[in-house]
Amino acid sequence: MAAAGRGGDRSRRSFLLGGSGAAGALALPAALLAACAPGSGPEAAPARTRGPVTVRLATDWLDGPRGDTLKMAVPAFQAQRPDVTVQVDAITGYYFTAINTQIAAGTIQEVVLFEGNFFQSFKDQGAFTAIDEALKGQKVSMADYSVVPGIYQDKGKQFGMPFQLVLSGWIYNVDLFEERGLKPPDDTWTWDDVLAAAQALTRPERNQYGIHVTNNDQFVWGPLLFSAGARWHNAERTKTLLADAGGAEAFQWLIDLIHRHRVSPAPAQTNEVKGSFGNPFLAGKIGMLPGAISGTGGTVRNVGDRFRWDLMPTPKHPKTKKATHVWNDQPHVLMNVAGKLGVTEQATALIIFLAGDVVQSRVAVDRGSIPVLKRLQSGPEYLKPPPNSMKQVAANLRDPDIQTPGYIKGWDEWRPAYSQAVDRAFTGEESAPQALRNAVTAADAVLTRIGPQK
Repeated sequence: MAAAGRGGDRSRRSFLLGGSGAAGALALPAALLAACAPGSGPEAAPARTRGPVTVRLATDWLDGPRGDTLKMAVPAFQAQRPDVTVQVDAITGYYFTAINTQIAAGTIQEVVLFEGNFFQSFKDQGAFTAIDEALKGQKVSMADYSVVPGIYQDKGKQFGMPFQLVLSGWIYNVDLFEERGLKPPDDTWTWDDVLAAAQALTRPERNQYGIHVTNNDQFVWGPLLFSAGARWHNAERTKTLLADAGGAEAFQWLIDLIHRHRVSPAPAQTNEVKGSFGNPFLAGKIGMLPGAISGTGGTVRNVGDRFRWDLMPTPKHPKTKKATHVWNDQPHVLMNVAGKLGVTEQATALIIFLAGDVVQSRVAVDRGSIPVLKRLQSGPEYLKPPPNSMKQVAANLRDPDIQTPGYIKGWDEWRPAYSQAVDRAFTGEESAPQALRNAVTAADAVLTRIGPQK
């Protein structure tokens, strides 16, 4: 679980709040544009290199459960395709910076573990090669997959395959609940039940809190605002809607957990509460944690047998009775440089293999993310404890109101604009209404500068 595991999505790609806007707006360099010239673009059929070839794979699946999966996946593919050597190129540091730097330098790899904001930024510049013919040839049905829209498909074409599926949800400390005589959370819970349980669980003298809420838009406060009826932006992408339709009241409820009810540690208290562990939940000091429930394998390893924890149903908004979730995916996409190097077929084969049964079955075991094949999400290996309630992942994925991260052109500027502003509510520097108003104003300024988008 990224939120309660090794920091995962938040440290790696969630909050690049300084300088990302300019980088995200970079145009493709000449080296990549050359690959899109007549005869070598997405519709072309570049000559296939014969004999042994090397395909470069850019990824940050380097350690922990994700690293274990990749260590199995690469040799397995090379066993099937002895004519292909896969060169794993590590994406280190801040994900956004690393990818933008390589794109700007013209050194991007043939296969990249991508992010939806980059797809929005570069899809109209001819950066990618469609893989539809290969999918048809191998009889791959996308109906078998969990497909997050708008991150590798565009205008009826597909430029990659799903791989790193992530999802919002909640986990809880079973031992703390039992210690305080509380029943386990169930699917009847609303936010009112959350507050009551959090108050019962909070014991300041032990640095113990009932809940931990953080400035994580995709997996913490975004789903809460969406449960109230708010959305990222309007259809024309000209207005930020986070404060609309109950969003402002939901954000106030969230911030009250920190500064009014004091059942969540404030940002300044986090280091003291977590001690030597990765976060306060891993330290055994938090009763409930909203966040990403995708990397449960990391949480299992980090908690060990120090305490029992489990997934819980997402609590419902007390008025709308909705529990809305956010999902995302980092797909493997095919860059046009593959055509320039004559390895389009081999690179495409690697992309399809990584999304296929062999690798995704291993994902179900290691649980660095959620298997993208639907049938594996309810299979025996993925449902095997711990934790006991792994079936909650599939339940959250079935949410009819599930939302994407709201990717748009300029997302690298738009997202930091609102994230930086709302952070002042989490720290207590501004009230929740003021911080959210400032967030919308800053984000709308970015959208105005970019202009309407289809």
